[in-house]
Amino acid sequence: MHRTVLLLLGMALLFCNLTCPDECDFFPSGGQLTVQLENPADGYDLGETIWLSADFSTLQSVDGREYTITDNGGLVVTQLFRLAADSMTLLPARTAFRTQTTEGEIVDAEDGGDPAALYLRYTCSGGRCAFRQGVVPDSTGLYILQITGSAIDEVNSAFHICYPPALRNTTLEGGGNLAENGLAGPFNYPRAQGGFFWSEPGAEQNSFLIRVE
Repeated sequence: MHRTVLLLLGMALLFCNLTCPDECDFFPSGGQLTVQLENPADGYDLGETIWLSADFSTLQSVDGREYTITDNGGLVVTQLFRLAADSMTLLPARTAFRTQTTEGEIVDAEDGGDPAALYLRYTCSGGRCAFRQGVVPDSTGLYILQITGSAIDEVNSAFHICYPPALRNTTLEGGGNLAENGLAGPFNYPRAQGGFFWSEPGAEQNSFLIRVE
């Protein structure tokens, strides 16, 4: 028994030496992403493209600390939900939309991943990052779109980041956010951990209502 325990401890130490990262900083979530809704409307027709775009700096600052997003860029996650009749429950609606892009690259969703999420990879050059994504409804109804971003790769000589930070300060301009439509949340999303779509104040600023007629 004692020999077995020592063997397991030795294997664990070897595994950590091979796979555990060097000492690094846990960078707090932050950064700024402002997304523009190019064609706001009270309602959209079936097959009409809803365009979302952004152009932002590679230099980001969180709590007074700066990092630079490299040319590898990052991911934009667009979540699409159908609003249920009770106006409080969200149902995943990725399959009710098609997506296209004129800038950036569509990333296939993983099997077993969030059934509400669409993924787009943006790249950066010359100190700027940008993307332009269109979502096309294939089914009528009332939907909520939420968009967030993250950085895949960062460089800074002063410290090493353990995990890429999310661009949490995401705002959506050009369309009425949920609070302006009388939808304050939080909403119940059965697949979400904890059962809520969001709980942070102001999170509705990166979400808007889509009426498809």
